[in-house]
Amino acid sequence: MIEIHNLTIKTIKDNRTLIDHLQLSTQKGDKIVIIGEEGNGKSTLLKCIYNDQLIADYCTYEGKVLKNDYSLGYLSQELSAQEKKLTITELFSENNWTKELLKAMDDFRIDSFASDKRIGDLS
Repeated sequence: MIEIHNLTIKTIKDNRTLIDHLQLSTQKGDKIVIIGEEGNGKSTLLKCIYNDQLIADYCTYEGKVLKNDYSLGYLSQELSAQEKKLTITELFSENNWTKELLKAMDDFRIDSFASDKRIGDLS
């Protein structure tokens, strides 16, 4: 279970509020969708949940994020040229994420042929 209590995230540059007093509690098996326009904090929220240090250069936050010993993964939107050349299978194998890859492919109904696509070819 992941719990978020009273999470507020603001940009350092102009003190703009991206997330305001978010409350969230997930249970095993829950699926969550985050919808919003570009630049409104979706990726920042996910980074904060995964590792708050990923936003420390450009945002401040208040509140609590409890991950209850869950193993989380994060794949940045910005990849190096070397990472873009890898196939999905190579990327996950290189990081010992094969089990997670197979589960994610199953969860999102991605057929096995997609695993041979290069990361740089994906949106």
